[in-house]
Amino acid sequence: MSQKKYPTKSAMSQVAFSELRDKALQALDKNQRANGNFPERQQLEIESLFEELRIYQAELEIQNQTLQLSQMELEQSQSLYQSLFESLPVAALVIDSMGVISEVNEQGSELLEVSKRRHIIDHSIYRYFTQESASWIANQITHHKPVSLVQQQLEIYTGEKGKVVCANLIQLPQEGNPRFILLLVDLSVELAQKEQWLLLESIIDNSSSVIYAFDRQGKCILANKQALNFLDLENTSQALGKTRAELMAQKDAESHYENDGIVFSSKKPITYEETIDVDGAKQYYISNKFPLKSISGEVYAVAGIATNITKERISESRLKIAMQVFSQGQEGIVIADNNKLIMSTNKAFETITAYSEAEVIGKNPKLLASGKHDKTFYKKMWDSVLTKGVWTGEIWNRKKDGEIYPQNLTISIIYDEQNKVSNYIGVFSDISAKKSAEEEIQQLAFYDALTGTANRFLLREIVNQKLREAQRAGGEFSILFLDLDHFKEINDVFGHDLGDEILKEVTQRIKKLIRVQDTLSRIGGDEFVLMLDTVSCEQASIIAQKIVSTLIDPFFINKKQMNLSASVGIASYPVHGQDFESLLKNADVAMYQAKSQGRNNYTIFEDWMLDASRNYVSIDVSLRNAIKANQLKVVFQPQVCFKTQEIIGFEALCRWFDESTGEYISPATFIPVAERSDLIIELSDYVIDKSLSVLAVLASQGLGKYRVSVNISSREFIHADFIERISNHLKNYPELDNRCLELELTERVAMNEPKKVKHVFDQLKTLGVEISLDDFGTGYSSLNILKTLQLKTLKIDMSFVKDVITSKQDAGVCHAIIAMAKALDLDTIVEGVETQEQAEFFTESGADIAQGYWFARPMDQNDLEAWLKHRSKDLI
Repeated sequence: MSQKKYPTKSAMSQVAFSELRDKALQALDKNQRANGNFPERQQLEIESLFEELRIYQAELEIQNQTLQLSQMELEQSQSLYQSLFESLPVAALVIDSMGVISEVNEQGSELLEVSKRRHIIDHSIYRYFTQESASWIANQITHHKPVSLVQQQLEIYTGEKGKVVCANLIQLPQEGNPRFILLLVDLSVELAQKEQWLLLESIIDNSSSVIYAFDRQGKCILANKQALNFLDLENTSQALGKTRAELMAQKDAESHYENDGIVFSSKKPITYEETIDVDGAKQYYISNKFPLKSISGEVYAVAGIATNITKERISESRLKIAMQVFSQGQEGIVIADNNKLIMSTNKAFETITAYSEAEVIGKNPKLLASGKHDKTFYKKMWDSVLTKGVWTGEIWNRKKDGEIYPQNLTISIIYDEQNKVSNYIGVFSDISAKKSAEEEIQQLAFYDALTGTANRFLLREIVNQKLREAQRAGGEFSILFLDLDHFKEINDVFGHDLGDEILKEVTQRIKKLIRVQDTLSRIGGDEFVLMLDTVSCEQASIIAQKIVSTLIDPFFINKKQMNLSASVGIASYPVHGQDFESLLKNADVAMYQAKSQGRNNYTIFEDWMLDASRNYVSIDVSLRNAIKANQLKVVFQPQVCFKTQEIIGFEALCRWFDESTGEYISPATFIPVAERSDLIIELSDYVIDKSLSVLAVLASQGLGKYRVSVNISSREFIHADFIERISNHLKNYPELDNRCLELELTERVAMNEPKKVKHVFDQLKTLGVEISLDDFGTGYSSLNILKTLQLKTLKIDMSFVKDVITSKQDAGVCHAIIAMAKALDLDTIVEGVETQEQAEFFTESGADIAQGYWFARPMDQNDLEAWLKHRSKDLI
């Protein structure tokens, strides 16, 4: 028996569905009335009916969800359209076929100079255009055709003036009443620029000077009418695109090429005189050449303005005598007649004395007398003039305002043809500056030019004088040696100008804490020495603490907040030294001890510190010798993936075995010594080169391709050639992928001057070098800065790992760092993993890479190769 087939929803109309439902209800009702039981056939039909009903109901629900999704997409499209409409960089209006505005963006409101959009919406577009422009718009929208006329210019009225705009009219795709988008671009500025260019072109062509310009290929790109006349050409086209050699004599062309080269290389204007032979006669020109720069600042051509000064040269020869008189330049000149009455003065005379020429003509030079010289002085002066014809010497005279000043004066006689006195000439100069310079030299000899404090020479004199007094009458005094912590980093990152302002502010803060009889001196870049008169060691400690406390307060320079601190060493007479050199040296030693104890504090000198200082010098010398003798070696500690146990790479660590002592010297001992000088750069170069060499060997032996992580100090990171150094290292190993090198930087390096640091990070990223932030969590990282840096990895400091199983705080910190790293899409390396419990903790916490004794100890190249081969066999 065939079973009745019912249509599915896709083939079933609403009417069919209703009929199906009615039949099911009738059948159900009929059987229930009969005996409450259904025959087997009818039972199957009813079940089939209900199954079809359920399917249809489900499909109706799907249709409903689809309709809701379509509605949501439509709303998003409308929102996107509105956002794009508002974001258009040009004025945009939506109008209908009657020219009524229905929408306008902010650019449109600004162009039409209407502050509120409701004053534009539902108004006619034609009210803003001239009759001709309005007619064009009406003609376009009446025909209902898509329009895009970029070159069509229209004129609108806004305020008191009209504007010329470029219009684009585009019909929107929709049914019913058509709508259009009208895009308007203001051309007023462009037209004004064209008018300005025409004006400039007119000025250039009507100039009496020769005006021209040649590009870097030596071809002419500008020549005015005077230039064409000079070159004997009829029109501009004969000059444009030609080289100088094609336009003038070879000798003149070479001279111009040379001067063009000076302007191109210096990017600065030059002025010079040139002589040109024209039809056998010499013509003199003053030429001014200057660079023409593009918007980007590149010099693309050299322009020149040459002015004919031949007439002036002839006049100069006729005025030779007058030029000889006034050739002294900055010196004042007075010409008097034979009765010693003033006839003429020069400009310098007025500048120096403040008397104009009109005020002194016909008067005796006595009006300039200061009153500081007696009659005997003037008698000797004039006797010399009359007997020798000249007198030269220093004299005090008076300016118009009464100021007395020193002069260097020369008086000479001019004789006429009969050898009689016709004139007296006085030439003088104000030597106030010279006198001041002498005083300034004295100031520079004893005082620091930047801070105004005593320099080392004056400090030595004052201390030696104090020593003599103390030795005669007894007494004591103290020397404080102060050094600013991390000042060099601030200087390198923010620039020397800002560093100088900090030094001035430091000086002022210290001066407020000391007395008049105390002496503050600056003896080096950021090193200050303070001599405290009649102050004991204990009293000096109190002042040192005040200095440390006041310098820890923020510095605000050029709206930038700078934070620094100071380390202070104290040495007192007579307990810590009997002479200047000893006191200064011991205070310096104490200062370095304060730095080694964490900075931002003070330390009183003790004898054992000399041994520590000598030890530092010894380490420095030994380390330099060790590098030269190739006594340092690099060891590698594997970094292993927590989940897969795969070897990711290694951290390169420097080890130093001192053959003279037969002992290893801890990196904690020699790295700080290296960082106090550029020795750290030489040390890093050695480690990087050795690390890349080992990676190349491992790859060549088929032991795998890995990455190596190398620590970089802040001192070398801020070095100008840092990127170049890293790039050269990588070029030495072309067989390696640049990504094999990872540089580890501390938080402090990353946080200094974020913009400059980011620039260095970006350059490293361009090279392909990965960057890891070491000792994370021990500094003061800013998450806002971290997320902008091109970091690859955060390295969790072992100080958090050591007690992570027993310390809730350390566990919480590690969880937080791992979560933050994942949020920033960074890997996490956990250093110092030494137990299985620690390894399991970090595996469960989601950390990526492990480094520590639990997996492997640091190994030299030979041990590393053997370890990798053994590990490879175990895996097989």
